[in-house]
Parts: sequence; C-alpha cells; structure tokens
Amino acid sequence: MYFDDDYIAMIPSYTGTDFHKHGMLHIFLSDDKICVRLHNQEYRGHFIVLDSWVDHQVNMPLHSLFYLIDPGSMPAVNLRKHFLHDEKYYISNTKIAHLSSLNTHQLKQYSRQILEHLGLYQHKKDPRDERIIRLMKDSQSGILSTMEIKDIAERLHLSESRLSHLFKAETGMNLKNYMVMMRMKKAFMLINSGQSFTEAAVNAAFYDSAHLCKVVKKYTGITVSDVFKKS
Repeated sequence: MYFDDDYIAMIPSYTGTDFHKHGMLHIFLSDDKICVRLHNQEYRGHFIVLDSWVDHQVNMPLHSLFYLIDPGSMPAVNLRKHFLHDEKYYISNTKIAHLSSLNTHQLKQYSRQILEHLGLYQHKKDPRDERIIRLMKDSQSGILSTMEIKDIAERLHLSESRLSHLFKAETGMNLKNYMVMMRMKKAFMLINSGQSFTEAAVNAAFYDSAHLCKVVKKYTGITVSDVFKKS
C-alpha cells in the first residue's frame, strides 16, 4: 500500500468486496478482467473507473492494482474530464499496464507513472477557490484530521454553512463525508506504519477501534484486517 497526497494505491490481498460506496473515485487495473457489479448489472474489463458514491461490488483477479483517488484532487478532476464525461463509470478492455511482476517495493514509482500515463497530472493552474484548495492540502497532510468543521471554517474565516456550501460547489462532495474519508486514510497510514488498530483509530479521531472498523466496512466493503492482510 502506498499513500500519496492525491491517492492511495494498493495491490489487493483480497479477491472481492461486499456492496459499498464512498466519496473517493476508483481506478481498477488488472492483467485479467475485473468484474464489477453496479445496480445488479455485471461489467468486466482490464481498466475500470468509478466516480464517487457509486454503489458497487468488485472481484479482483491476481495481478491487480487499484487506486482510491481524493475527490478534491486534480487527478479526480481529470478523471472526470477525460474518462467519465458526466457518467458514473468507465469500462475498457485496454490493458494499461502489465502487473504480473509488480510488488510493493515498486508501488510508489509505478503507481505515479501510471497516473501520469493516463494524463491525470496536467500542469495547469487549479481554477477552484483558494480557500478550498488550502483546506484540501491541509486535510491531505493530516493537519485537519482531528478538527471539527466549525473549527476549520473559523480557520478559513468562513461560517460553517458557507464553508460547507462552497466545498460542495467546488468539489461536488459533502464536506463531512470528505473529512471521514481523510480520517480513514490517516488511520490506514498509521496502521501501515506499525500502530495497532486501537492506536490508529484514536489518533485519527475515531472513537475507538470498533468505530474505525465499522466505518471501513461501510465505506470499502471489506474489513480493516482484509485491507492489511498482506500489505
């Protein structure tokens, strides 16, 4: 598992999930075809993109790679622009990369190269409100992970309602849900660095490990143990 400011990249240790949805965008890549179920319809492809809040179940073959993309990031903006085109999903039989020899030690460099190959890092000025850009950068770095929305709004010299409205307008996502996803990402990073589930949960502003496990299962369709089985 590799953590970037804009995404999490993972070589999955599990083969399938329950139905779930959350605010991150997905990219699924595999040497063999991935099976995704959406609204009782089954789709297969080597390269699949899902937008935020799409209820889905996925079966991942061996030699797979998937990304969770921060919905407020420029890669997310470019995914929607170049692949989704106002649709909720994109399915392709094109093999974007050969993954049979990919291992966790190569994940940092290789995951970034794939996103650049897809054109998701085009160097253009971010057109969004500077306060929202600042909020997302601070959230990605973990600065805001333990703060309440009212405190974040005060930090940006906005009312809580104005901040929530502005964030929704600029990113298309509910701010509360975004903060939950960022806290979950922080918990994953802490567990990956060696902290116990309990320590990571508390340090990422969850009530306890049971609260973290419940949120992870709800938002990812798998358990925390499954996420880190072979990471």
